[in-house]
Amino acid sequence: SLIEAKTLAKLNHPNIVTLFEIAEHDGQTAMVMEYLEGEPLRNYLARVEPSFDEKLALARQIADALKASHSLGIVHADIKPGNIIMRADGVPVLVDFGLAKSAASTNDMETLTKGSLGQSLILGTLPYMAPEVMKAGTPDEVSDIFSFGTVLYEMLTGVRAFKAASDAEIVHLILNEDPTPVSAHTPDVPSWCANLVARMLSKERAGRPQSFEAVLKAMDTADAGTPLQDKKTVEKAQKAIQIRWMAAAIILIAALGLGYIGANYIGTETVTVHGRIQAGMDRLRHSQEKGAIEQAKAHFQSVLAEDPENAAATAGYSLALLKEYSNEEADPTTLKNAKAAADLALNLDDQLALAQVAAAWANEFSGNTEEAQGYYKKALNLDPANYFALQGLGRFFMMQGKLEQAIEQYKVATDLYPEDGWLLTLLGDMHHRNGNYNAAESLVLQGIELAPDNIHAYRTLSGVLFAKGDTVGAISAAQRGLQIKPDPMLYNNLGAFYFALGQYGQSANAFERAIDTQGNSHNYLAWANLGDAYSMIPGKEEDRKLAFRRAIQLLTERLKPDDTRHSLISRAGLYYAKAGQIDQAEKMTSRALELAPDNRWVLFRAAVVMEQASKRNEALALLERSIKAGQAISEIKNDPYLAALRQDPTYHKLLASQPSE
Repeated sequence: SLIEAKTLAKLNHPNIVTLFEIAEHDGQTAMVMEYLEGEPLRNYLARVEPSFDEKLALARQIADALKASHSLGIVHADIKPGNIIMRADGVPVLVDFGLAKSAASTNDMETLTKGSLGQSLILGTLPYMAPEVMKAGTPDEVSDIFSFGTVLYEMLTGVRAFKAASDAEIVHLILNEDPTPVSAHTPDVPSWCANLVARMLSKERAGRPQSFEAVLKAMDTADAGTPLQDKKTVEKAQKAIQIRWMAAAIILIAALGLGYIGANYIGTETVTVHGRIQAGMDRLRHSQEKGAIEQAKAHFQSVLAEDPENAAATAGYSLALLKEYSNEEADPTTLKNAKAAADLALNLDDQLALAQVAAAWANEFSGNTEEAQGYYKKALNLDPANYFALQGLGRFFMMQGKLEQAIEQYKVATDLYPEDGWLLTLLGDMHHRNGNYNAAESLVLQGIELAPDNIHAYRTLSGVLFAKGDTVGAISAAQRGLQIKPDPMLYNNLGAFYFALGQYGQSANAFERAIDTQGNSHNYLAWANLGDAYSMIPGKEEDRKLAFRRAIQLLTERLKPDDTRHSLISRAGLYYAKAGQIDQAEKMTSRALELAPDNRWVLFRAAVVMEQASKRNEALALLERSIKAGQAISEIKNDPYLAALRQDPTYHKLLASQPSE
C-alpha cells in the first residue's frame, strides 16, 4: 500500500534497499527503488566461502537492518536468502519488505499466500516460515526472528534447516521436528552461536529472543541466552501449542496433497459429526471397494474442516492414508503424513482406542515393531473388540512371521464379526501363507459370498489355486476380480501365472500393467516380478537390470538398519541376487534366516540366493527345509532361477522322498 511504502521510505539504513520515489496513478502505486548490482546471498556464500567471522559480520548487518525496520513497525514477513542481495562491494542488502509477496523466486520455493479453503492461510516462504505463521497467525518481530534463524542456520551449515521433498513434509518438520544441530554440520561453529540459532528456531515463541536488539546483543557478547526457568509450565504450553500447530498442519497437508476438503462429501450440513465419523469408518472396513478410501478421507476431512482438533476424525484420517499406502500407493510421503496425523491424534486424546490404533499402524508400516506392538496392546486394553486393532494385530503377527499367532488373532476377529467377509478373507490368506490350501480356499469362498466385490479375496483365491497346481483356475479367479476393478495385485498375480506357463511376453505385459495402474508405481514387488519376466525375454537384459534396481531402491527405502521384518529382508536378499550383487544378497539372506529360521518363504528365497551364489549344496539343504515348512512343490518346479538345480540328481531324490501331491 501507499502508506506502507511511505513508511519504508523513512528507513535510511545501509543494509535495506533504498526507496527513492513514490507515486500514485489510477489507483496504482509506483515506486522507484535502488538498482542493486550483485547476487543472491546463497550464490555469494557458495562462491566466496567466507569464514565464520565473516559470516557472522554479514548476519549482524542483516539483524541490524531488521531491528531498524521493526523500530518503525515494519515486519518483513518473508526473510529468506533470496531476499538478501550481496552488492558488488560485499554489503548485504535486504529487499522485498512485504511489497512483492507474490513474486516467485528461482532460488526458493514460491511464496504461499492462499490455501485450498479459499481463505488466506499463510504468508511467507515455506521452508523459512515460523510455525505460528503457518497456522495463519499474523507475522511479527518474533516470527521474523524464526525466519532469520533459518537463514543464519543455512549460512553456517550450507543446508536448509527444514528441507524435504514436498511441502507437506516441510510443514511436518517445521511443526514437529528440530533441525539437526548446527554443530553436526559445522563442528567449528562456537557453541554460543549454535545455541543462539537453536533458540531462534524454537517451536514456542517464548523460547526465542523477543527482539532483534536481543539478537544483536547475543552476537556482540557471544551469549546464547539462558533457558526458560519454569520447565513444567513451558512443556505444558509447548504441548498445547503443538497440538494446535499439528492440527493446522493436518488441514494444510490435506489441502496441499488433495486439493479439497470435503469436496466429495454430499450433505455434510445435515449429518452429525458422529455420523460422518462412523461413515468414514464403514468405508475403511470396505476399503477394497472402488472409491472407498477417498470417500473415507472425505468424511474425516469434512469433520476436520470444522474441528481440526477432533481426535477420532484425525485418527480415522491417518488410517485412511495408511490404507491408501498399503492398498494403492506405497508413497513414502503418504506414510509420513499418516504418521503425523497419528501423532496428533495421540496428542489430542491418548485414551481413545482409535488413536492408539492409528499409532500402531503408522509405527508398523514405518518398521517400528516394538512401538507398534505396544500401541496395539493399549488399543485392545481400551477396546477389546476394536475392529481395526484386531485386523492390524493379525497383519502385524503375519509380518513378523508368526503365522500361528496371526491365525489365532483373525479367529478372534471372525468370532466377533462373523458376517465380515474381509476378515474371513484375511484368515484364509493366513492359512494360504501357512500352506493350508484347502482351509484357505474354503474361507476365501465364504468371504466372497459375504463380500462379492472384495478384490483381496480374488487375489488370495487365485494364489491359493495356483499353489494347488490349478493355474487355469487361478487365471480365471484373477479375471473375475478384474471384472470388478483394474487391480494392480491381480495383474501381478496374472503375470506370475503366465510366467509359470512359459508365456513370458504375456507375463511381462501383465506386470507392466500392474506398475502402470494408478497408484502402483512404488510397488517393489511389481518391479521385481517385471525383472523376472524380462530375464526370460531375449534382448531385455538392460530392462531386467533396471527393473531389479528399482525394486531394490523401493524396498530398501522401507528398511531400517535394525529392521526385524524378515519377509522384507529376505526379499531384498533375493532381489540383490537376481541383480547380480551376491555379497549384499548373502548378507541380507543371512539376516533373514537369523530372524525366521523356520519360515518357508525365507528358506525358499534363501535357496534361490544360494543357487545364484553357486552354492548348490546349501541351496538344496535350504530347499529341503522349505518343503518341510510347507513350501509348495509347484512353486519350486516353476522358478526359472532354479532351472539348473532341478537337473541335479540330489534334487530328484529330494522330490522322491516327499509324499505324493
